[in-house]
Amino acid sequence: MLRFGAHCDLAERTYVYRFLGRSRAEVEFRDGRPFYVLDLSSGDWNATHLCDPDRYDGTFCARDGNAWEMRWTIAGPRKDLTVVSRFRRRVASVRFPLQPRAVPRAPLPSR
Repeated sequence: MLRFGAHCDLAERTYVYRFLGRSRAEVEFRDGRPFYVLDLSSGDWNATHLCDPDRYDGTFCARDGNAWEMRWTIAGPRKDLTVVSRFRRRVASVRFPLQPRAVPRAPLPSR
């Protein structure tokens, strides 16, 4: 769900996750360019991606074994925004559980 001011609609973005273990992955853009390394083994993670001339600072947090949040703060001459994405497993079975970390959670819109 994309919220931008008063606008709210479905949106999508594709990333490729190359898993390096139970809680680690190399993340690439759809075209194969590297984006960042993700490690949720401790429950949270920080990463930086330089997209000259802008800088992306990411914070990641495992909410429980089936959900995690990604927050990018983007700053530079071309961009100045924060993007928050929430991920949930589609299936109930947990193949590779994430380490949970308690954080406040904003409600998601109902469909």
